[in-house]
Amino acid sequence: MVFCHCTPNLQSSPMKHPAIILSLAFLISSCSESAPPPLPSPSAEISAELQQLRDSLDVVFANEIDPNGAGVAVLVAYKGEPLFAKAYGMRNINERLPLTHTSNMRLASVSKQFTALAVLSLVDQAKLKLTDTLSKYFPATIFEKVTVSQLLHHTSGIADYEMAFEEDTVTHQIIENKDVLEWYMQNPPALFEAGTAWEYSNGGYNLLATLVEKVSGQNFERYAEEHVFALAEMGHSHYFNLAKPIDIPERANCYQQDSTGAWTQVDGNFLNGCVGEGAVYTSLMDFLSYDNHLRKRDILSPASHDLIFGSRTDLLNETPSWLDFAEGRTFSYGMGWFVSDDIAYHTGGWHGTATMVMHELDRSLTIAIFRNSSDYFDGMMNKTYALTDAYLKKTE
Repeated sequence: MVFCHCTPNLQSSPMKHPAIILSLAFLISSCSESAPPPLPSPSAEISAELQQLRDSLDVVFANEIDPNGAGVAVLVAYKGEPLFAKAYGMRNINERLPLTHTSNMRLASVSKQFTALAVLSLVDQAKLKLTDTLSKYFPATIFEKVTVSQLLHHTSGIADYEMAFEEDTVTHQIIENKDVLEWYMQNPPALFEAGTAWEYSNGGYNLLATLVEKVSGQNFERYAEEHVFALAEMGHSHYFNLAKPIDIPERANCYQQDSTGAWTQVDGNFLNGCVGEGAVYTSLMDFLSYDNHLRKRDILSPASHDLIFGSRTDLLNETPSWLDFAEGRTFSYGMGWFVSDDIAYHTGGWHGTATMVMHELDRSLTIAIFRNSSDYFDGMMNKTYALTDAYLKKTE
């Protein structure tokens, strides 16, 4: 199962960039022997307050991450520029290759926002309507009352596919989206009537990727690269299908740690042929470029950009207690994001992956934390947000 919902104890089940002003010392990985190419040095010395923030954040992550094990990449950006961007630990433990700000890491369910953008791009082209029922494109009884909008908002009521495939102990092949669609076409019982409740659904976003292929006539991964990643200047980002593997430069391996402390690489799960609900690989620098374009609202039409955070289901209203920044806020679900009036976020978890991104809507603050292990990090996010919030309130 691709975990992503608000819980502090997620366990695994199985270019071109905008101008970056950072010092070389700040950008290099904690393992400097294989540092990436340096970015431009700052034109002026940073403030004492910013240096203190960086030092404080460095302590948070350096204390948590074994430099010889799987690691974490962290981005804190404000007004389009990184306040902090650093990586800790290894992207390849056996070869002792460190994570850096340019390492490509699996996002798990944080990928859903990119699938939503691909769908909305088809809406902009008048090739698809959010009110369309899925049965218009895939003739199955289960899809007759399920709309595209409901899939995006997790209110479709369709059963999730992972359990059925995980219980099939005979399966040895890599499962792809076409296999998932074939399973749904057998009309598995719905969880509830479409549009009457909220239930997080990886299957819904898998079907959305398949729908993009059907409507566009293109392979989904190629369509997303051309109509989402290219427009966001994410030149090193890809959806990855294990059944049709591609080379991803600086790709971080995914790891799990056992009770003895030993690390095992776990990139080969048989559900890693599925895309849409997860499967994006990106780096901190590509994500920063994307976030800047998201704030500039130039990936989609103005109307579609309004929908990303503005179109929310009224069937979910929750305050995740494990997130300190959520205190006093109620979150619903938009299009690939959990959204309150002023903050959007999403989490992701998969075999050897744990991720979280936070995007403030009123204040131009973004935090992204990507791990290439299954260990979750709600404490890291809470500390990062608290330190950054205090810095901004002091300096703004």
